[in-house]
Amino acid sequence: MKILWNLVVPYALAVRAYKERDVPSKGVSLMPMVDVVLLAACVALAFITRATWPWSPGGVLILGGGALIGSYLHLILVGGIAGWAAHALRRRAMKRH
Repeated sequence: MKILWNLVVPYALAVRAYKERDVPSKGVSLMPMVDVVLLAACVALAFITRATWPWSPGGVLILGGGALIGSYLHLILVGGIAGWAAHALRRRAMKRH
């Protein structure tokens, strides 16, 4: 769920930035520590259950860590691009009025 949150947030922020022109910007809490704690809990469960690949501790760490890193890279890259696009569209709309 948290990875899905990281994937959706930049789009929601861009829409908010475009629609709410006169409202001061609001922050969003990313809570990366939640990601780290949940990943550690999953690795611990993999140790306890002695699961095999891809559910082994190494597999969970590699795949889960990769998913987390990928979701944060997506958040940063898309957030920057979408924020720039929302700003440009808002500026263009203001010139028309």
